[in-house]
Amino acid sequence: PRLSWMMLAALIGTWDSKGRELSYLYEQLSERGVSVVRFDISLKEHTWKVEHPWKQILQSENQRDNHGEGVWESKSREELLTLMADSLASYITNMNEKQHFGAVIGVGGSCGTSLCLPALQRLPASYPRKFMFSTIQTEQQGDIIWIPSVTDVVLNRYSQKFFDSVVGSVSGLLELDNKKSNKQKINSANQKPLVAVTMFGNTSEGATKLQRLLEDSGLCDVVVFHSVGSGGRVMVDAVKCGEIQVVVDLTTTELADELCNGIFSAGPSSERISPITEGGAHHIIAPGCIDMVNFHPNSIPVEYTERKLLHWNSHTTLMRTNAEENREIAKWICESLSSADKQQVDIVLPTLGFSESSRVDKIFHDNEADKAFIQSMEDNNTRDHRITKVEANINDDEFIRRLFEITVQHLPKNSEKLTETPSLIQSRLPLLDSNDKSPRAKSLRKLCAELEAGELIIGAGSGNGLSAKCSIAGGASMLICYNSGRFRMAGVGSLAGLLPFSNANLVVEEMANEILSSVPNDSIVLAGVCGTDPALRGFLMEKWLKKLKKKGFSGVQNFPTVGLMDGLFRENLEETGMSYSSEVEMIKCARNLGLLTTPYVFCSEDVKQMVAAGADIIVIHLGLTASNSIGARTVALNLEQCPSFIQELTNLAHSLRPDVIVLIHGGPLATPSDVEFVLQRTTRVAGFY
Repeated sequence: PRLSWMMLAALIGTWDSKGRELSYLYEQLSERGVSVVRFDISLKEHTWKVEHPWKQILQSENQRDNHGEGVWESKSREELLTLMADSLASYITNMNEKQHFGAVIGVGGSCGTSLCLPALQRLPASYPRKFMFSTIQTEQQGDIIWIPSVTDVVLNRYSQKFFDSVVGSVSGLLELDNKKSNKQKINSANQKPLVAVTMFGNTSEGATKLQRLLEDSGLCDVVVFHSVGSGGRVMVDAVKCGEIQVVVDLTTTELADELCNGIFSAGPSSERISPITEGGAHHIIAPGCIDMVNFHPNSIPVEYTERKLLHWNSHTTLMRTNAEENREIAKWICESLSSADKQQVDIVLPTLGFSESSRVDKIFHDNEADKAFIQSMEDNNTRDHRITKVEANINDDEFIRRLFEITVQHLPKNSEKLTETPSLIQSRLPLLDSNDKSPRAKSLRKLCAELEAGELIIGAGSGNGLSAKCSIAGGASMLICYNSGRFRMAGVGSLAGLLPFSNANLVVEEMANEILSSVPNDSIVLAGVCGTDPALRGFLMEKWLKKLKKKGFSGVQNFPTVGLMDGLFRENLEETGMSYSSEVEMIKCARNLGLLTTPYVFCSEDVKQMVAAGADIIVIHLGLTASNSIGARTVALNLEQCPSFIQELTNLAHSLRPDVIVLIHGGPLATPSDVEFVLQRTTRVAGFY
């Protein structure tokens, strides 16, 4: 009896001619705790005992064709070998679905290998482990662990060490797999989505950047495949098996090799491109290295010897593709996507080079050839798949960031997943001195505890004591006491707080007692501060902030803010000293006084200024909230445009200071479903304000 399904192995070979050798492997593996099931592909009678005789394999898979036992005699050797190879592939796949082998081992010379190889290739990409003990080498190894027999597959005192290599490799890896399984007991329902990224030497820089961004986000696991023919084939097999949810095809050089008979072809585009969407994955095509073909240095075809060549290493010489070839590759890609749903594909094209070697100052730079590819993609895109052009080289940060954003948008996830995994919403929490008892430190400890528990931070505006009490009871993380809150309670829109109807700072002071006395003492309550108030310039602003701190406020926010103003009016405000920079100075002062700082930001320049000022939380403001009874009807961004804008500012903030917390506010985010829509399409956004 086997220890577990992981310690079960299938042993395949021609028992009529290799029975002694196969029996040795069977006995040695059995002694090491591996349960072995024997499969015979001899096509001849013999006396060796096996669980699955060759006739059973043939009959089981061909019974619908009424192949009787005597049919074998009427077929030629070539026909019989083809029939056995096809039958074995189907038979072993069906058996694996029932018994779940930990390993499948093929043994044979050239003929035996040709019979075993289709069966090994048809099995799922990552499991079971696949071994081939063979006298030959092949370019079709893929994820098969190839163990050379060195001599013919004959057991003697010289070759025994090679047989023992098979025994050690199989039993050792199965034992390791079994131990890991018993320790981890991974529940597949809780696994992160798996993203495949294709790479090559000329796209390795970009692939590495993308891998780090995706892994740091905590949203997915990443597997990188080298586009060297076998890598592309294995990746496609993994998609077919349902293991990969998104493919970022950063390197499609295998198509160039297919067109020009290079050494790294993964087959025609119908085999390399089409199966990805057919397998259910989202396909992001960023066709890196379509500008080169790979050859062995000493075997470059005569017709290409006068082309632009680059000696890459001792094994590979690269040839630059021309405009005609690039047009054809683009056409192939589009044809292979003709049956793919419009929502399954994103095509992202760098306009400043498809490889590191095609930069302006590099040997493969050919602007006309690159333009020919891009134009052909657009001309042949009959299914109207999304095409995004980025003015960057394929390895540039700008291009990789765009790929990252698109990838995240298409990861399968839901709101429950977002709130279960803290790493999805904050990559690094602020470091706090344990002796710091300031309102800022107390507030951040409380907010960080929420993030560590996998919760979202929710900020709620309050215009009176009742709204404050209800917000805390409803689970708000913090309250904001600001002058517009009073106007909203009176049924007037928030913009009233920006007009000369009252003194914004004095209104907050008046509201303080009512709101602070309505909520528990440990509640986080922020004061809206008008940083442009001409009556609070210089040391007077510091004095005002100290007064708010003494009243019991935990921190501040820059409201009213000139960030909501634009055009000539905004320009004049900036020119006359009532500028956004005044709000930045207020935030900086509040931070120095030990208050929590949560400023609104509206653009990348605002992010830079507020992060530099030490803001603990930045709130990305999308404009006046729409849709509710006192909201706006016109917004600057629609809901679909918000994720990319938010992600851009979030990435910038974390690149400047990884511990800054990012929240979102306003614009089309008027309902829980609106917020959910954005959170599911962005990373490291910690909540809503």
